[in-house]
Amino acid sequence: MRAPTAVRRALALVAALIMTSALMACAGAGASEDQHPAAADGYPRTLKTDLGDVTIKSRPERIVAASTNAAEIALSLVGSDRLIGVPEWSTEDRHSPFAAEARQVGHTVGTVANDPEQILALNPDLVLITLAHDTERDALKVLQQAGVPTLVLSHFPSVTTDALADISLIGEALGAEQKATELVGQLRGRLDAVKQAVAGSTVKPRVVFISMWLDNGPYATGPGTINHDLVTLAGAANAIEDAGFDSSGYLDPEQLVKAAPTHIVTLDSGGVGLDKLTNGFLKNPALASVPAIAKDRILVLPDRMFSPAQAGIEGLELMAKWLHDPNAAREVQ
Repeated sequence: MRAPTAVRRALALVAALIMTSALMACAGAGASEDQHPAAADGYPRTLKTDLGDVTIKSRPERIVAASTNAAEIALSLVGSDRLIGVPEWSTEDRHSPFAAEARQVGHTVGTVANDPEQILALNPDLVLITLAHDTERDALKVLQQAGVPTLVLSHFPSVTTDALADISLIGEALGAEQKATELVGQLRGRLDAVKQAVAGSTVKPRVVFISMWLDNGPYATGPGTINHDLVTLAGAANAIEDAGFDSSGYLDPEQLVKAAPTHIVTLDSGGVGLDKLTNGFLKNPALASVPAIAKDRILVLPDRMFSPAQAGIEGLELMAKWLHDPNAAREVQ
């Protein structure tokens, strides 16, 4: 028996409404996906930094790393394909363990004197910058006024834990959280291994850590720097504090005599080399009584050994071995 005509019409109307609703729902879902194509990979995302929240709307593909530490971290996490600008300093082998990758990036920007117009001309979708100098603070103002998404590291790492935190933050910004987590885990493991290796030492060397800036003279690393932290992690004391240094600064012979280090570690920032270093400042007759010089306990390491992207671990490992092993090599090229 057939249902009355009125009933059949009502059922047909209900079926039509159901089908229409289903079609609208499908269309709505498609529109939603089109409006937020990056939702599947976690964008947009908001990152918390020392200077406030930063929102990144989509996965960055045109990244300018305007500071050396940020560039090395980004290169270690995503390689060169997504970077369009790095500091020139990062392309030099003596300064960076990622120099080969940095040279694959299309453009270089100033290492310290950041030119915001140069950065803007590259049309980046994300800028990574560290506020280590006034020039970077000035550049940041221009970038923010231009509306360019900028992830700011508030300072250059002063301890190894700062460097590890920067790796995690940049990893989150670039969508490389897993790689960042793995890298941080590896570095923590190497840090722990050094701590364990020096824990049983009954002797605590007195170290002065010196950077050689081309022909500008020796620059001693004081408290509040990552190199000071690395000296401590290597099972040594930073002797420069006994010369009145409460931060880093240029070093004169009288201050080195007062510090009386048993060991000197030199960071060869300008590619000067051991010969020029020892034939210059350290050959001053007034320094002959300094224990490290009298016993020829001088280690020379290049910049790249203290890469922020590796939390300075490679330099730490070599320094710790040399401080506690008299047969360890004294110069690394």
